Amino acid sequence: MQIRWTLQTSTKGALSILEYVEKKRQLADTLAVIQNPIPEDDLVNCILYGLDVDYRAFHTAITTQRDPITMDELLGMLL
Repeated sequence: MQIRWTLQTSTKGALSILEYVEKKRQLADTLAVIQNPIPEDDLVNCILYGLDVDYRAFHTAITTQRDPITMDELLGMLL
């Protein structure tokens, strides 16, 4: 539960976008190893909700589109 909570509540802060996404991916990988995987769309949402105000317009655009995006697509857009 602690790992899932950390995944859901950690924010980008001073991390680069690449460091931030990698941190979230590592947490998701840890959950998968302990037989508690998180769906990719939930991971995408966890990443989006942890972004700071500089990414607010981006966050809104992604969350209001009809088709879900993959982690690779999200990372490409963020970079």
